[in-house]
Amino acid sequence: MNHCENNTIKNNNIDSGGGINIIDSKNLDIYENFIENTEKAINLDTSNYNNISQNSILNNENGIYSKNSRYNNIFENSLSLNTLYGIYFLTNSNNNMVYGNIINQNKIALRIKGSRYNDIYENQIRDNVQKGVYICCAATDNVVFKNSFINNEEHADYTILSINYFYKDGYGNYWDDYTSRYPDAGQNNGIWDTPYEILNSNSEDLYPLVSPPIK
Repeated sequence: MNHCENNTIKNNNIDSGGGINIIDSKNLDIYENFIENTEKAINLDTSNYNNISQNSILNNENGIYSKNSRYNNIFENSLSLNTLYGIYFLTNSNNNMVYGNIINQNKIALRIKGSRYNDIYENQIRDNVQKGVYICCAATDNVVFKNSFINNEEHADYTILSINYFYKDGYGNYWDDYTSRYPDAGQNNGIWDTPYEILNSNSEDLYPLVSPPIK
């Protein structure tokens, strides 16, 4: 869809082909679609203020692929078994909200590249083959909080000097390897008292959660 506004894309079964391509469009509702075997299941290009929810996205190369797209809400989707990325933000995909999704068994659950001010929260991020969250390449001021990181090969890869945050308003994330890394830590009101270091980075989760908020 090119140059569209205020439309709904719903209840489609897409098997192979180009997936759903959204170009220079805004205020779309994209929900309850089943998409598999595509290169990009949902492709956002220079598209803003869209809602993407309750889609089943599996066995694609990329699940949700966003370039130069802002102020989109991505929530309550299932993104599984995608061979590259569950969700990929690149090149000024700023101010998006990603919440309530199940992102599992992808190569990389979520990558943020060259994008800012995205909020990533209340997602289940588990069983991903390489990485849970991968932040790189001038991505800055993104916030990752209240997520469950479970059984990923590497929960978070963040190797740059830009500032991103793994907590907000006194809440961090649940990390399933926390107790093995910090066996002497104590807890207070559901928060561990020792920050969780994001390996190979200059960041910490200052308020790691004792129990997973998303199970």
